[in-house]
Amino acid sequence: MDKRKILSRRVALAKVDSVRDTRRVQREGGYAVDVLQRASACWSSLRDMRATRDRCIRYLYGDQWGDEIRDNGMVCCTEREAISQDGGVPLTTNLIRKLVRTMVGVYRNQNSVPSATANDREEQSLGEVMSVTLQTNWKNNYKKELDARCFEDFLAGGVAVQKETYGWNAERQKEDAWSWWPNVNRMFWDPDTTDPRNWDMELVGEIHDWPMGKVCEMFGVSAKDAKLLRQIYGRCMDREWLSQYWWDIGLREEELSRDNIDFFLSHSPRLCRVIEVWTRESKMRYHVWDTATGEMSKCELVDEPLYQAENARRIAEGAAVGLSPAEVALVELIPFVDRYWYYRFMAPTGEVLEEGESPYDHGSHPYVIKMYPMTNGEIHSFVGDVIDQQRYVNRMISLNDKLIRSAAKGVLLFPTSMIPDGKTPEDIAREWRDPDSVIFFDDEKNRISGARPEQYVNKLVNIGTMEMTQMMMGMIDEVSGVNGALRGETAFAGQSATHLAQQTTNASISILDIIETYNDLILRGAEKKLKNMQQYYDTVRTAAIAGRGEVVIYDPALCGDMDFDLNMGMTPDTPASRMLNNDILMTLFQMGAINVVQLLENGNWPFTDRLLESLRAVASGQVSDPRQAAGVLGEARDAMAEAGAGGDSEAASQAQQVMQNYPTVPRGDVYRSTRAGEADKYERYEKD
Repeated sequence: MDKRKILSRRVALAKVDSVRDTRRVQREGGYAVDVLQRASACWSSLRDMRATRDRCIRYLYGDQWGDEIRDNGMVCCTEREAISQDGGVPLTTNLIRKLVRTMVGVYRNQNSVPSATANDREEQSLGEVMSVTLQTNWKNNYKKELDARCFEDFLAGGVAVQKETYGWNAERQKEDAWSWWPNVNRMFWDPDTTDPRNWDMELVGEIHDWPMGKVCEMFGVSAKDAKLLRQIYGRCMDREWLSQYWWDIGLREEELSRDNIDFFLSHSPRLCRVIEVWTRESKMRYHVWDTATGEMSKCELVDEPLYQAENARRIAEGAAVGLSPAEVALVELIPFVDRYWYYRFMAPTGEVLEEGESPYDHGSHPYVIKMYPMTNGEIHSFVGDVIDQQRYVNRMISLNDKLIRSAAKGVLLFPTSMIPDGKTPEDIAREWRDPDSVIFFDDEKNRISGARPEQYVNKLVNIGTMEMTQMMMGMIDEVSGVNGALRGETAFAGQSATHLAQQTTNASISILDIIETYNDLILRGAEKKLKNMQQYYDTVRTAAIAGRGEVVIYDPALCGDMDFDLNMGMTPDTPASRMLNNDILMTLFQMGAINVVQLLENGNWPFTDRLLESLRAVASGQVSDPRQAAGVLGEARDAMAEAGAGGDSEAASQAQQVMQNYPTVPRGDVYRSTRAGEADKYERYEKD
């Protein structure tokens, strides 16, 4: 019987996207007002989260007197305005910024990178190829800097969002897997989400403001499409018309403008508002189980006649060779309710610009969202925990400043009978405050009364403002878990190194939860990036990481269908760790456990790549002339000299030792490389 595959997985899944044939119809007249209203409701439900996040960001970057209060129980104003009206000076000592910089420094010091591990241990070599490919893409996206800035925002607002896509990047002029950092103020999601992994999320989306040219590039494939888009956004950029449009539908008008970001209208008249919404939907489908090949896929209900025809063909072929229908391997259709993610790009009036099922093989939306701590769905940021202590420090400093200013001159008692003619009490007060002023008055009128101006200076009494300030600064360390040892402050006299190391370890434990929570976001983003690379990398690619001397070949035929697990590998990148790593490698090299190529591939020197190229040119026989070989090795020694001239004397001395142990190339001899298993060996032979 014919055992060939009836319908491949790729073909079966292609049939699932029923939007492919109806997309033009949707562009010409499709509306999804109900989805847009649902997205707007989700946006409105996150109003308090955005307000709290904005307040924490204000405190983080120094605007710590901007909270609104009621002055005398009536007028609403900011604390800064109230203090200024009373003649005070709102002083600020920003301690939160130092805490956040310390946390970001601790995160950067991890220098963790993702690595892939094949589930089948016999194919771990492919896992190493995938790891290098993934880390190369990591560097192309400048992911280290992106993650650090996103972590700072995570500490301030308690929410971190990243987006993993694949496509053309005009800035880099290439097509690849890209990582993005959306603005949390422009994000919205299902407010009923309580799972910290977001597995119960039913809706997520983002607000875009794009120029008309990009909108036509994204959604216009013809002149007719571009004309239709211009008609849509000609109306959507009219604020009065759009407000009346949603008022007529029944949406409250005050919903149109809130938090300085409007859900339906861009802040700039030259930009077009595009609303991206991903929803989890469900429908009846068939699981397709081909009993002949064991392959599983899924299809639409309307595709059932195709499989019935295939089964009829198999039964007929089986009957021709004497098989009963029960003995023929058929295609079984099992009905089920399929849950899938569906995307829509919409105009503010509800027109659907583009829609379809998730184009990604991972079957989900491109966003990775982490909310902290997500207990009962609540979000509490790192900065929000220390705002009260920061406010108290500012109040104590402002109070101490006010006491000093009020005690500098004291109270002046000035008799009204001594106000000179032509002067007012305000003039006297102004002249008295001027340190070089002279006040003249007629003393003949006051000889009998003997009245004279008298100044009463009261000695400033210590009411404990500085002690309270120090106590609040200590409370900030206690609440945040970031103590002096973690910040790198100088130890006190007589403190042992063991005690200081223990303090640093204890502080690291107290902040470990928030750092590991953020690492989970990075790991889940790497998983989606890995799936996108497997899906869209359809040609052989070369990947390399600078400084390692390691070049791998990514073959989609081998790695495209592999199932990988990811883990975050901790790779310290400090001068001390690099020196320790190089010392261990040098010891192994001197013992003969590794060769010079393995030494340079795993070591970390500034001249690694150049030296490896020179040595491989000699070893592979590409350099056949002994004088040319000597020149190549001379270039390697020049690289060592450059390292020494650049101040890296340790690297230069170690490289000199490497070259001394590497066999010299005498006249008449060259070296060639032979492959033996996974290692390179070198043998000498006489030149003809």
